[in-house]
Amino acid sequence: MTHPEKWEYLAIAEQDAGDLNALGAQGWELVGVSDGRLYFKRPAMSFRERVTLDQKRHYYGLLGVPFEVEKGPSS
Repeated sequence: MTHPEKWEYLAIAEQDAGDLNALGAQGWELVGVSDGRLYFKRPAMSFRERVTLDQKRHYYGLLGVPFEVEKGPSS
């Protein structure tokens, strides 16, 4: 069974849009324009993707558990 895609949304005023290429590089896709506002969406990150290495180190430290970064195969 596949899980439906989850999205996050962003709405900004046209005059505050700045560099649209930067928003695109961050994964934002323009989906609509209305009344001087730009509407964007992008796939929402999973919980695992949202948790940074620093956050993991912090919480492992609070639990007194050693934290090791997983390493991929070496070349």
